[in-house]
This record gives sequence, structure tokens and C-alpha cells, in this order.
Amino acid sequence: VWSFGITAWEATSYGARPYQGIEISTLILSLQNGHRLGKPTKCPDEVYNLMLKCWHADKHLRPTFKQIKEELKQIIFELYQTYINYN
Repeated sequence: VWSFGITAWEATSYGARPYQGIEISTLILSLQNGHRLGKPTKCPDEVYNLMLKCWHADKHLRPTFKQIKEELKQIIFELYQTYINYN
């Protein structure tokens, strides 16, 4: 699930490299201290919040893939409704 969050971050950042230029020892300490990748510029808040859930420090509190699927379906539906109402 953590890796899904990273893949989602890469997709919404249009292929940017996560943690670019950070030494692995620094990265591990940073992650243990709660640092997470920032929200990509054009990433919907709902999608970024899902990423943050995937990166929860306690692996037992991360969503399952079934939960991710359901949440993504809801996000897509809401974004579509917003788009329809806007146009």
C-alpha cells in the first residue's frame, strides 16, 4: 500500500522522482520522523489525502486495496460531478 501511494504521487506529479537528491540514511530518519512527500501542484486534495493514508506510520492503519478502490471510485465520481456542474 505504501508503494501504491508513491506510484500515485509519481502519476499526479507527472513523473517527478520522489525523494530525489536525499541520501537513504537521511530519508529513513525523515520518514520515521513523519516527513512525507508534498502534495503535487495539480493533485486533487482528496487524492493527496489518500496518499497520506497509504503512508501512515502504522501499517495496520493504512487502507486495504479494497478500501483504496472504493475511495478512488468516490473521488472520481465527485470530481466528475464537479466537472459536469462547472461546464
